[in-house]
Amino acid sequence: MDENLPKSLNAISTPIPSENAGKKIIVFGTPTCPDCGRVKKFLTENAIEYEFHDVSSEKEANNWLTSFVTFVPVLVMPDKTLLYSPSNQELLEKINGGSVNEAVKMVEPEVFDTIIIGAGPAGLSAAIYAVRKSLKVLIITKDIGGQAALSGDIENYLGFTMIAGADLVAKFKESVEQFKGDGIWIKDGVEVTDLVSENGQFVVKTLSGEYKSKSVIVASGRIPRHLNIPGEKEFIGKGVATCATCDAPLFKGKDVAVVGGGNSALDAAFSLMKLAKSVTIINLTEQISGDSILVENVTHANNVKILNNTESLEIIGKQFVEAVKVKEKITGKEEAIPVAGVFVEIGYTPSTGFDKLTDKDEQGCIIVDEMGHSSVDGIWAAGDVNNLWGEQIVIAAGEGAKVALSVAEHISKQPHQATSNPHEQV
Repeated sequence: MDENLPKSLNAISTPIPSENAGKKIIVFGTPTCPDCGRVKKFLTENAIEYEFHDVSSEKEANNWLTSFVTFVPVLVMPDKTLLYSPSNQELLEKINGGSVNEAVKMVEPEVFDTIIIGAGPAGLSAAIYAVRKSLKVLIITKDIGGQAALSGDIENYLGFTMIAGADLVAKFKESVEQFKGDGIWIKDGVEVTDLVSENGQFVVKTLSGEYKSKSVIVASGRIPRHLNIPGEKEFIGKGVATCATCDAPLFKGKDVAVVGGGNSALDAAFSLMKLAKSVTIINLTEQISGDSILVENVTHANNVKILNNTESLEIIGKQFVEAVKVKEKITGKEEAIPVAGVFVEIGYTPSTGFDKLTDKDEQGCIIVDEMGHSSVDGIWAAGDVNNLWGEQIVIAAGEGAKVALSVAEHISKQPHQATSNPHEQV
């Protein structure tokens, strides 16, 4: 996060809309923000009192937050320091030096049967199928739900005519959490930094500790690509964003731009056009492409303008974003479009920075066989992080299930495995 963001409540001139500043933790967020939900859940599980302000419905809270930042969640701690989208470990260290409330501690195996890195549809599906096969499973994730939680309305998932991405992920979580501490352990808000092989086992390293396992399922998905143009990095959190589902309420009544021309850009534009004054889609190619329903919804909106064959050159502003400079590729004409926000939606790159063991393709995807097994015996990959075709939620969930069954077969061939499990089903 930008080092220039205020570190303390005392650095903000606008009065905070709460009488409890300096007394308890105050969380500013939105109902649709997965990170906000994670933070609230973590505080509740650790019996830590907090106050929540929904900036999508509370005008004073919105005005206060957007006076210095344009993303959520933001936490005001009792000592009046500010935390921006903190991980669970960062919260622990700030609250009580890293000690988890004893009431929520659960005895963990010294060595897990499998560690699942990531908790999107692939990771959560893998966890369910793995625990059904008597495996002791650890899920390590920065955010439960992954990119699926940030999706808008989903109209092609079996069993639902239409469901929001966050709601679908909530149902996935319900299925997994019934086994929490009873076959499945979850480290939420934790980032994996390294994956190594030692003495016939795998060690997954994080900022908060190391965990051993007999196998690993990489389901870490993908992370947003960057434009790498002047102003992009400088204005992250000051008008530049990558999550319309989370941050759209902070741009209500304002002019915004969406850079990109595929499904992710259209999904962002669809979320933004309901709240923003205007949405300008800046698309590098000749025409936008994506699911027909998204294309139809966006192109028929009165407050959406599409600029095809247009390159983004620079993001301009002082304290916050004020404009985006673009160039029309055919004519070479340049102009600065006045906007308060720029949502970068140009696709994703595999989240595999921690993995130095497996073979990757040119895009950085983990190369796997038809069962999701990588070039390293004992490591599988499922979902958008692998090189298989099809970036869809239902495909990721199916791959997670298939990989878990393959892992279970692999584990069953190793000695000293328990075979009885009340959760197992055929």
